[in-house]
Amino acid sequence: GTDGKEVFTFNVRLFWEGSYTIIAHFKFAGMHFAIGATREVVFSDALCPARGEVPKAGGGCEACPNGSQPLSMGIPRGGRQMTDDEAANQTWNPLCIRCPRGWYSPDGAECKEAEPGHYQEQEGQDRQVACAPGTSTPLRGMTACMNCSQGQYATGGAELCSMCPKGTYTAGYGSAQCTSCPGVLTTVNIGSTRIG
Repeated sequence: GTDGKEVFTFNVRLFWEGSYTIIAHFKFAGMHFAIGATREVVFSDALCPARGEVPKAGGGCEACPNGSQPLSMGIPRGGRQMTDDEAANQTWNPLCIRCPRGWYSPDGAECKEAEPGHYQEQEGQDRQVACAPGTSTPLRGMTACMNCSQGQYATGGAELCSMCPKGTYTAGYGSAQCTSCPGVLTTVNIGSTRIG
C-alpha cells in the first residue's frame, strides 16, 4: 500500500505440516522486486499440553472427540490426513484425526487397535466390538471377525477358535458350540467334522 504496509490473505483454510514458500512481489522506484521465504510448519502440542487437547479456533484448547486423536499423536496405520476441503467441512476440530477402521478411541486422546477377539469395522468409533460366538480374530486391528472352520467352535470375544473335543463335532462353519455324539457313538479325533 501507499504507507509501505500491506495485508495479504491466503486462500488456504488450514496449513498442514510441511514446507511452505511465501513470495512477495512489489514495485519500488520503477523496478520490480520479488522476495521469498520458506518456512517449516510443524504441529506442536506445546500450545495445549493436556492429553487429547488441540488448539481451537479463536484461541484456547479443546478436547478431541471420542473416536479420534490429536494430530500431534500422528496418523494411525490405515488412517489418512484430510484434504483442506474435508477439514473445512468437518463438524469437529480438523486437528483431531478420526480413528481408521480396526481402531477406536474411548477418550479422544489416542487411537488404539482393536484387541484380538474384537474388531471395529467403521472409522471414528469410541469402542471395539467383541466377536460373536462362532467367530474369532487372532490379530490386533481387525475390521471383521472370521468364521470358525468345521470341527471348531468359539464363544463370544474369542481370539482363536477351539477344536471340538473328542466325542463332539461340528459339520458347519461358524459354530458357537460342538454337537455331542448321540448314544454310544463317538469321534476318533479332536476337531471332528462328523461322527465316526
